[in-house]
Amino acid sequence: MLDVFAQMSVVLTASERAEFDRRRVPSLQAFLAYSRGLMAEDDGRLDDAIALFESARSLDPGFGAALQRSQSAAAARSGSQFSSATV
Repeated sequence: MLDVFAQMSVVLTASERAEFDRRRVPSLQAFLAYSRGLMAEDDGRLDDAIALFESARSLDPGFGAALQRSQSAAAARSGSQFSSATV
């Protein structure tokens, strides 16, 4: 499955790669939702990315990388809501 990420030009972090090396995702649907989440995140569509990562988690509750990315995207979304006017 890691070759799919390479074909999509998605670079995984070391921890995400370790997660895939340690535990293969048994659900193709969860993997596809996660992959779409990565693409949405790359496009800056953080709400979509979070929804897709959460979908991957609901399809495979043990999918740790999906939880990590969901939390990361949520933090990025929260940070992007701040501006000099709101501070």
